[in-house]
Parts: sequence; structure tokens; C-alpha cells
Amino acid sequence: MTATDTDRASAAATVSGAPLLEVRGLRVAAGGAEAVRGVDFTVRPGEILGLVGESGSGKTLTALAVNRMLPPGCRTTAGTVRFDGTDLLALPEPAVRAVRGRRIGMVFQDPLAYLNPRMPVGRQLAEAALVHGAGRREARARALELLGLVGIDGPGRRYHDRPHEFSGGMRQRVLIAMAMANRPELLIADEPTTALDPSTRVEILDLLVRLRDETGTAVLLITHDLGVVARSCDTVQVMYAGRIVERAPARDLLAGPRHRYTAGLLAGVPRLDGPPGAPLTVIGGRPPAAGEASPGCAFAPRCAAAVERCTSSEPQWSGAGESGFACHLPVVRAEVTERQKAVERRVERAEEPVLVAEDLTVRYGRRRPPALEGVSLSAAPGRAVGVIGESGSGKSTLARALLGLLTPHTGTVRVAGRSWAEAGRAGERELRRRVQMVFQDPYASLSPRMTVREALAEPLVAHGLRDRRDPAELCELVGLPEAVLDARPHRLSGGQRQRVAIARALAVDPQVLVADEPTSALDVSVQAQILNLFADLRERTGVGLVFISHDLALVRHLCDDVLVLRHGRVVERAPAAELFAAPAHPYTRELLAAASPPSRP
Repeated sequence: MTATDTDRASAAATVSGAPLLEVRGLRVAAGGAEAVRGVDFTVRPGEILGLVGESGSGKTLTALAVNRMLPPGCRTTAGTVRFDGTDLLALPEPAVRAVRGRRIGMVFQDPLAYLNPRMPVGRQLAEAALVHGAGRREARARALELLGLVGIDGPGRRYHDRPHEFSGGMRQRVLIAMAMANRPELLIADEPTTALDPSTRVEILDLLVRLRDETGTAVLLITHDLGVVARSCDTVQVMYAGRIVERAPARDLLAGPRHRYTAGLLAGVPRLDGPPGAPLTVIGGRPPAAGEASPGCAFAPRCAAAVERCTSSEPQWSGAGESGFACHLPVVRAEVTERQKAVERRVERAEEPVLVAEDLTVRYGRRRPPALEGVSLSAAPGRAVGVIGESGSGKSTLARALLGLLTPHTGTVRVAGRSWAEAGRAGERELRRRVQMVFQDPYASLSPRMTVREALAEPLVAHGLRDRRDPAELCELVGLPEAVLDARPHRLSGGQRQRVAIARALAVDPQVLVADEPTSALDVSVQAQILNLFADLRERTGVGLVFISHDLALVRHLCDDVLVLRHGRVVERAPAAELFAAPAHPYTRELLAAASPPSRP
């Protein structure tokens, strides 16, 4: 099932009536500072309400406060949370436990963190029913029913499998099944599709819509992905610095945002139907941390249109009913959110390829099918090669093989004409200067004990280049202020950490960067900054790029040539313009269909 605009319009007609959840004036303090500041929203039976905003805007704290699950150091200081007419904040904890899990289900972002790795999945589902009074036989039957309900094939066979035997999308389905175990009236889903590939993301979103249609369950969907909103939500509320700044039906908000922050989020999203290569609109700065809010509009320091009134007085809410916003200078013309003019992508052939992979085959165990089979790729300075495919298609295995981090069973990887196998220990260091890696998770790839200065100096020392390059110069190259040099990773934002990881990879002047899903878990505005940075680095330094991603819009925006991987094989290879205009393989067409952009006029 696909949640089209028509589907949402018909669904919206069924969500009128008394509110199921009514939040008024909710305030949450975190570490002594106010992180959620007077939030109001309503969810009606059968409605999917999207709560959108960057990391740090207060979305997750709001959801946890609704469910009385705030972490240590956080507390609700004001407001009411009425569920079916009863204020949950006024109930004693035993009464809240009777509601939580039974009438309100919660789906968390990382299924591996919330599934017991040692317990069969079926038993975990049965346990969710057992704790709310079901008998063992009834709980097992309910677990099998739930596995079928969320689309897990062969429920009886998969009942005894453990979480590591499921794919990422299947684990997310299990979490949804667990939340639905007691037929809740409200489902709170916190970033349930982050880092999933397009087809799996569509499956999860369509599953939520189907569950809503079949069971009448209302959904509070928390996300930073506006594509998620376009596909599944009836109504959207945009959150910034702990406040709701805009509310509207999903179709209206995507077609004509009124708040400058909402318009900025939409303008920073790469689109399959937009001009490739155009610089993405970036919201400068960062959201204020808890306690940093200014006396005026919290977005004013990042807003290009801000005037004196924006910094001195807080905007009042304008609008009534389903739509409204709080902005002194609302967007009034459609062209405010239009794309910048297309930048002509360089089409001339660059130098000879530096990185060449020929007929790579990689196996993990004799009985398993190959992770890669017969894959070839070449990357030259100044060119960007995109590698796309679903989770499990072999993208990360290819990245590791390109960097010589694993040895293929057959085939070769050559860097400047020399293979990793024949380079030996002495030659390997020189090859690593030419090809560097940017990993998906910058927090995991940076030592928490090192300052940024130390992290940037380490590769320079290893390659004997400390006297030729200064860490401050590398910060300038990737747009970081010198002030971060003495900070450790936990003090940096996600975008800053990724910039440090890129600067570290650039420290030894490589000719090619291999970037493995470098923006998959970043906010829209931070993602736009990183994409613009990659494009700028190609122009200024001539570095080549192998850009591995499951997001087709990013690949179309950034890359010259594209490889499509499926089950470890290349099923299509073409220049980006040709592949996205007329994909030849059915699988590529499926991926493009799953990655349909948000609706706009």
C-alpha cells in the first residue's frame, strides 16, 4: 500500500472527533535548563501526526515526556498530557505503567539497542503480551500473529531466530510488532526509518499507514526526514528550540511553508526532480542548546531575513484550526523555497583513474553467497562515482575492499597501478596516502580521548607530513573554526564531527576519498552542509570521490557516474544523468520509485 496524497486526504476525513492525545503547555527541563518550552499538539484517533525538526529541537524529549519515560536528569516542569481525557502527568507510576505498553506503544530508533540479542525474537514479542496479563499460550499465538501482521515471512520459522539473524528493516518491523502487542490506541515512533535504505524505509512507512488503516491506531511520528512526512503523515508540526513553530496538513506545509525555518529545511533537501549539482540551501549555525534561547525568535540568529524585531520580541502564533505558525516575517512567495539555478556539472574526462577495482569477489564463509561477485569500479581525481543499493547489497564490503581492509577471493584493487597485495608493508603506506576513507559514523571513527588537534595531527605524523601541514589549515579547508581544535568529539555537533573526519582523511593529500554513507544519520541542514563541502572540495582540490549511499537523491546531486549493486553484483552502470533519466534495470526503477520526493506544486 502507498500513502498517496489522495490516501491521506481520505484518511484525514476519518480523524475528526474528540482528541485521543492532547498536550498543552508541556515544559521539560534537562540538566537544569529548559529543553521543551510550552509545546501544544493534538492527536486524534486514526491520525498520523509528524513531529519534525533537527536534532536538539526537543522532539524525543517531548515524546518521552508524553510516555512518562524521561531519562535521569530530565523532568516535566509544567503542562498537561491528556490521554483519552486523563492527565498522565497527574497519575501515580503504577497507573501509568498500566497505560504504557498497553494503550500507548513506543517504537525506538535503534532496534538493536532495544532487542535482547540472546533471546529469540518470538519470545520477546510474547513477553510484551505476558507482562500485561496474557497467558503463555495466548502470548505465543499473539506473537506469531504480530510477526505476520508486520510482514515477516514464515512467522513459525522465524519465531526462534535471534535479532542478529534479521535485517535492519526486519528488526524495525519486530519493534513495531512489539509496540502493537497489546493493540494500543496510540503508537509513538521515534525516528523509525533513520539509516534505512529507500525500499526498506518505504516498507516501514507503508506498514505504519496500513496498521493505522486496519486497526485505527493513531501514530505520533518523530522524524527529521521530510520525505517521511510526505509519504505518511496527515498533519505536521515543526519544532525548533523546544517550541512548535509551524503546524499544517502535510500537503499544505510541503507545498507552501510559512515559517522561515520550515522553508530552509525543505530547500536543503536534494531532490530527484531538482537540478543536479546546484549548491543546496544551507541553514547556517546550529540550533540553540537548552537554556540558550534568546528573548526574541530562537531562529533569528540563523535566519537570513531576520530584522531587529526578530531578535527583541518573540513572535506570536498566527492562524487557527489545523494551520498556524509563529514568525515575524513569514514566507509569502513560493520562490523563496525554489532551488538555486543549476550549476553545470563538469563533463570533461579527468586524469587517468587512480583507484581501479577489477572483477572483485568477496565471500564471508563457504556456505554463504558471495558478498561481492565480479564487481569493477574506477575512480579518478575530480570525478565522483556513486554506489547505490539496499542494505546487504555489498556497498560497505566494496568500500573495505577498495581500501585494502579485506582481501578479495578473486580480482584485484589497484591504486596508482599497484595492487594492495603486491605493495607489501612498505608500499602500503604510500598507497594509503592516495586513497582515504570517510566512515559512516564519525563518533565511532574518532578517538574520544583525542582533541581535534591531536586527531588531525595523527595522520600527518604517521606519514611524516607534520611540518608540511597545520591542523588549523585543515579546519579552514572544511569550514571549521579554529576554536574546535582543543575540543574532544563529544563536545562537537554531528556535522562538526563529520567535518573533522573529512579533514582527517584530507590531511595527507589523497587523490580519492571513499565515503561510506557519510550523511545517513545527519539532519537535513547538516547533510546539506556536508554535501556542499564535498562538491566544494572537488572543485578546489581536485580530489576524486567514491560516494556510497542508499539515498538516490544525494547520489544524483553529487555524482558523475553511478553503479547500482544488488546482492553483491553490479546490475546497472551509467552516467548519473542517463541513469536517473532512463534507468534500464527493473531494480533501479524500483529504487527510484521508492525514493519519490516530497510533494510540492
